[in-house]
Amino acid sequence: MINNGNQSILLLGATSIVGWNLYLQYKDKLIPVCNTHNTNSKCASWGRANLENESEMEDVIARINPEILIHCGGICDVDKCEKNRRWANEINVESIRILLRLLPKKTRLVYCSSDHVFSGDGSYSETSHPCPITVYGQTRVDAEALIGHGWQNSIIIRYGLPIGPSLDGKTGHLDWLIYRSSKNLPMTIISDEYRSAVLADALSERIMELALSNLTGLRHIPISRIVSRKELADHLITKYKINSNYKTFSRNDLENKHIGKIKLVSNYNDNLAMPLPSVMDSKST
Repeated sequence: MINNGNQSILLLGATSIVGWNLYLQYKDKLIPVCNTHNTNSKCASWGRANLENESEMEDVIARINPEILIHCGGICDVDKCEKNRRWANEINVESIRILLRLLPKKTRLVYCSSDHVFSGDGSYSETSHPCPITVYGQTRVDAEALIGHGWQNSIIIRYGLPIGPSLDGKTGHLDWLIYRSSKNLPMTIISDEYRSAVLADALSERIMELALSNLTGLRHIPISRIVSRKELADHLITKYKINSNYKTFSRNDLENKHIGKIKLVSNYNDNLAMPLPSVMDSKST
């Protein structure tokens, strides 16, 4: 049972897959904020601020005065980041610099990062040296460094691929498959990318547990086993009876670089470091 008492918890990036699933599970505990450009009716009553706009962020933080800030925001589109490095850096890195200037000293900062900080095939723990192969991965590494050096009461959380509903019904691996198949749109699956795929609701629960703990520093959320994008797509297509004819490509065939076989493991052995079930082994999705 998760109980945050009377703490005010600000959720940035509430329209991301992880942010949206956190909100769905803990809407009575979270104060969600999304960017000013989002017109989806599901978030019409939320607070608005663009991460890179200092005056907008200052207003939100001053108004909410959060005890805890869970940061799920940023740009995670790998291809778009490759095409516009400066823009990706502004959203994913410089916005963190702004945030650290604005946060009250009392605020606990929970930063949701990514397994994209790694690239080569292998298992990676909290002491593994980051080796990003993409602009997006590098922005996560840079943001982690700012937080690690600049905010004492913080926890950086790395995880793999969350599988669950999206706010717009189009994004994330599951809704992407459902939406594009319903519109008879072409789909391409990278056959040799392997990730720690996990149900978004289980991931959200672990993130909230870590947020409400007294743990600081860097933590991985390990999964029982990694799965290829193709295996994952086939699993979801079968489970949801999706009428899908997709094409497969190797990551080496594509213009932009893609990570390989990334398995997140942890150096810790407490309850919050125990592996969550792979989406392939979970009873529900």
